[in-house]
Amino acid sequence: REILLPCGITDMQAAKTSLQDRKPNEVKYYTLDNDSSPYGAPYDIELAKGFGSWLASSVDLVKILVRVDKISTKQEILNQSTIETMLNPSLANKQVTCGWFIDKKQTEVYTMGDWPGVMTQASNSFDGFSGSMLINGSRRVSSDFLQFQSSMDVLLESAMHGDHFTWPK
Repeated sequence: REILLPCGITDMQAAKTSLQDRKPNEVKYYTLDNDSSPYGAPYDIELAKGFGSWLASSVDLVKILVRVDKISTKQEILNQSTIETMLNPSLANKQVTCGWFIDKKQTEVYTMGDWPGVMTQASNSFDGFSGSMLINGSRRVSSDFLQFQSSMDVLLESAMHGDHFTWPK
């Protein structure tokens, strides 16, 4: 309540592994691999609570993103020094921060996630745009997976910065 409610988020919650525990308004998840299922063994989403089992909409994710972006248009939910630590590049790798990646142009931070049946990407650009993409399907074959992740990145980047959109100030 101390973090989500001030962000205007009222329906974000921990996900469950079984199809029978699906929440109202939760999508059904699909995998394109014939040998895996997004529901049940061996995948237990409840064990991932600390890093990725949250059930949320793209809108709710952006409501959090804009509160950890070093831009003061919204009240930050972390103190400034924590945000700086979280978003500044590591000394060992200039494209990695605490839980985020930095794009090669050094213009945004992003994170990606995948689990059987879901792929996600969330991004904060340093010019004030934030975005997220959630897909209720996945393909875990490595060559297809990497190509799909790359396509997600291009699509989200285009939506956030493409010439075809004029976003309100």
